[in-house]
Amino acid sequence: MKQLFHTLILALIYTSSISAVGANDNGDSPPLVLEHYWMLTGADKLQPSGLSFCGTELVMVSDRHSDMVFSIPLSDKNTAKVNTFRSIPPFKTLPASIGWQEQLMDWGLRWTNKRFDWEGIHCNTDGELYLASESLSAVAKINLNGHSDWVSPSLLIELQKRGFASTLNSGFEGITAHHEHIIIALEREPRGLLRINLHPTPPHIGKVQQINHKAFKSPLPPDFTGLWLEQADHHPPKLYTLERNYFRICRRAYENWAIETCWSYRGTERLPEFTFENNQYGLAEGIARLGEYIYIVLDNNGEFRKQENNHNPLLFKFKRPNNW
Repeated sequence: MKQLFHTLILALIYTSSISAVGANDNGDSPPLVLEHYWMLTGADKLQPSGLSFCGTELVMVSDRHSDMVFSIPLSDKNTAKVNTFRSIPPFKTLPASIGWQEQLMDWGLRWTNKRFDWEGIHCNTDGELYLASESLSAVAKINLNGHSDWVSPSLLIELQKRGFASTLNSGFEGITAHHEHIIIALEREPRGLLRINLHPTPPHIGKVQQINHKAFKSPLPPDFTGLWLEQADHHPPKLYTLERNYFRICRRAYENWAIETCWSYRGTERLPEFTFENNQYGLAEGIARLGEYIYIVLDNNGEFRKQENNHNPLLFKFKRPNNW
């Protein structure tokens, strides 16, 4: 009992001292307009977990495919057969600062296709890929020649000291980058945002912050599953968060991560023709934008759609709102 009381006191102290961002959205987000959708085929056990654009090519990671990055050819059909965009060669080492938890997980997963559990992808303007590994809580870089390396140490121990990644598979989830910063979405319990500073070396935590959700009323727990970043000429960058269980995208200020506005895609994902058998939670796992359109990919975890006898993941194409 004494130990429990002590734990509760520490939790209260931590909660009162942590920097939290309050959402100013009350759930009345304007809906995104669906332009097109695709069923994704071409790979066994495909479970999309992140989107990005390399130039005009839409690229994707799947958390069941640790050895490759996919591309998605877009057409006016409703089926898209994914292709191999870039193979990921074996890593020579594990990330620095790896703890026993990750070593144990890596030992258990190294003979499977889920070894690195990629949960996010970002493509630089030069074509280099940053991948977020949830199983190792680290960032990998894959260059144009296919060379693979870790650009960050494992951050699990440091994050747990700060109250994040408290349960299995609740940490690294989405990724984007800007200049010397890598931004990571921390999925849940609690959800948060993490900025990794690449300089001065070695890469280290520059900022990590719990993202509050008290203003949004929902029976589902809050989470993040994807990130997107844009910067218009002569304007500060903007961060876009994909909030799976709230069925929305929110634009946030880059420096303090406060919400500026949100848009909902709930009406589309909950349409009968797009509903999967297990639809208790949201399914969106990746976000990207090109031109006038926003793309969101769903991971249905192999579940069948209720109105269709198939278990293909879905990719949505939405019209970009005027106030994007």
